[in-house]
Amino acid sequence: MPNDTLQAALKCLVYRRYGHALPKGTRNTAGVWIPIPTERQVCCDALAPVSAKFPSDLLTHCSTITHVANLFGVPRGELVTALRLWLGTNTLTRKGRTPR
Repeated sequence: MPNDTLQAALKCLVYRRYGHALPKGTRNTAGVWIPIPTERQVCCDALAPVSAKFPSDLLTHCSTITHVANLFGVPRGELVTALRLWLGTNTLTRKGRTPR
């Protein structure tokens, strides 16, 4: 790993992806999960407004490669590469699609 920030981002991503850690946030009275201000990133704004119909959309999004890269301020491509190295493979995806 080239730097401590990338290592921290990789650890966070892996923990979130495998359910060992959750993004920081709370559920409102309607059961909708809302990230705390320091967790929310620009990429979160691309999602549809939160609603009771899809209460966990932001929670799921906050475990994606794009979100974690933004959260730690590392380039998404570097995080993808680090994850591939960590997994010990050249591909992460099914059918050649880029990871989220």
